[in-house]
Amino acid sequence: TGPAVERPRVRPFGTVLLEGDTGTTTANLIVYLEDSAGNPTTSPTDVTVDYATVDTSANPAVAQAGTDFVATSGTLTIPAGSTQATVPVDVIGDTVFEPDLLYGEWGLASFTGASSNAIIKQNFFGLALLIIVDDD
Repeated sequence: TGPAVERPRVRPFGTVLLEGDTGTTTANLIVYLEDSAGNPTTSPTDVTVDYATVDTSANPAVAQAGTDFVATSGTLTIPAGSTQATVPVDVIGDTVFEPDLLYGEWGLASFTGASSNAIIKQNFFGLALLIIVDDD
């Protein structure tokens, strides 16, 4: 048998987006594939991972699903040969002044259930951070 093949690590990242006053704006949470040293890598086959925005309604200083962003979930596919893909999250604009927490309101998306050809990198517990900068 040949040497063991290292599975790529799925590394959820995040993004920062200006909120806006009306309608929705799409924030794209970036998800990378990395090797064990943290370098960008690819997979010879598609990598999939499940995602869902996290409801943190117990904390009024945190972005709320339905008010600040549209809750979403699904399965992300990072195509064979690619180093990254994005998860779209719609941010809801408003004219309400909201307190800053880490440069704005923040929301989370959780990543679980990676396909058998990958693993989820556990820095930041498999979470991506969405920072919504208040413009009011």
